[in-house]
Amino acid sequence: MNPACIWLVDDTESNRRLYGDILTRSGYQVVCFENGIPAIARAREATPELVLLDVRMPEMDGFEVCDALRGIWGVELVPIVMLTAFDDRESYIRGLEAGAHDYLVQPVDIEHLRVRVRSLLRLREMHLELQDAKRRLSQRVDLLNNEAAERERQLVMADRLATLGQMAAAIAHEINNPLTYVSANANYCRSIMNDRLGDDPDWSAAMQAVVTGIERIREVIHDVQMFSRTPATEGRADVRKVIESAASMARHAFRHCAELTRKIEEGPLWAAIPQSRFAQALLNLFVNAAHACEDRDAGHGTITVTARRDGDNVVLEVTDTGGGIPEGRLEDIFKPFYTSKAEGRGTGLGLSICRDFLERAGGSISVSSVLGQGSTFLITVPAASAPAPKSARVSRVRRESVHPPVVVIVDDEPLVAFALARMLSGYHVRTFAAVDDALNDAATADAILCDLMMPDKGGIELYQMLDETQRRRMVFVTGGAYRQREVDFLKTIPNRTLDKPVFRADLRDSVAKLVAETSE
Repeated sequence: MNPACIWLVDDTESNRRLYGDILTRSGYQVVCFENGIPAIARAREATPELVLLDVRMPEMDGFEVCDALRGIWGVELVPIVMLTAFDDRESYIRGLEAGAHDYLVQPVDIEHLRVRVRSLLRLREMHLELQDAKRRLSQRVDLLNNEAAERERQLVMADRLATLGQMAAAIAHEINNPLTYVSANANYCRSIMNDRLGDDPDWSAAMQAVVTGIERIREVIHDVQMFSRTPATEGRADVRKVIESAASMARHAFRHCAELTRKIEEGPLWAAIPQSRFAQALLNLFVNAAHACEDRDAGHGTITVTARRDGDNVVLEVTDTGGGIPEGRLEDIFKPFYTSKAEGRGTGLGLSICRDFLERAGGSISVSSVLGQGSTFLITVPAASAPAPKSARVSRVRRESVHPPVVVIVDDEPLVAFALARMLSGYHVRTFAAVDDALNDAATADAILCDLMMPDKGGIELYQMLDETQRRRMVFVTGGAYRQREVDFLKTIPNRTLDKPVFRADLRDSVAKLVAETSE
């Protein structure tokens, strides 16, 4: 450790030799000046730890020199001790006002001088330590403020995403109701007109286009519901289904700039991660890969997704032929709010949320990239076994009866109820718009089709109002259970569910099995 540097400014040579010798023998480095002018000039280039300054000097007295040095160094940085042969109150006050830390009357006791110098140097050291602590504290406060601001932005974004998810789920639910009766009536029209027109190719093609369009809408709504569903804290995902749903949702992003290739291991492939979270993570990777291919502007790109079982894990890779990621940015891309995309094209949260989802499920995500050739994202998640099918009741042959089975339909949408009833020709169908109105008929019905979510009372309430035997006759029809109450309820019961829009074959098959199972 270098010795402390002390400047001695005194026009008397004997004082400079005396004090200089004392301080040097005390272990300090001493620099002497015969007046204040050279000391001020040197102060613009160097800074000592302490200054001993004579008051009475030619050209500039000690008060003027002290004031000049304070103007260069500031008030607190360097202690200044005034030395004078005059022990008067006015000089003492004037010295302190000029910025001196202490005022010693000559001749100075040698031990007194050493103690004062040592104390002032220690005070200076403590002051510098305090300043450094304040600086580090200020940096920490700034860092915490920045982290708090980023966390607030994350919370706002998460709230927006959650709100959008709820809106999307509600919209999907509302679309499914009219889609049910549009689908049912389209099929009814096709059946009637086929009987009347016979094998008319133009009519058949037109109706097939309508049915295909309805099926496409149904697929889109199903994908929206998968992504907007409230994420569970645990669950399992059908990897093949997740890939297809994510690819369907990302199709708009890559269809003009890249081709998606799938390489999925044969057989069941399940991962121990909530399906909606897994789908969100994969969708984000597909969209990012599409943007990478689009930004490269080197012709049509390729996005390849591979999935396989590897011991106790499922491994997915998403590879693109985009422009790649600079090596120095490979870790940054997983930080919240980091984005290399143009403003308005991304929030910088996607990959950060992906990693959070995957790590919460015991998985991981990493990236490798070659600039100019593309990137590969590697996802590893714990594998899961395929869910066991719901236990099937033993079907019994229904005894012949002159009366057709009674089916009760409960749906607050009259057009939906009418469409379902039309598809159940051959059954005795009774339709109701409210649970309370249907209760008596439901108690004796062979099958009950009830909308899960309705104003006032819905499928859950009707289920709770029936006895155990009657409950087994229920099939829940839903446009999408987007509220957690309904989602949790469906997990606890063995009953069948039919997703809207309901197709005739699915509906009749479910009712026929239910009637057979509940018959004596």
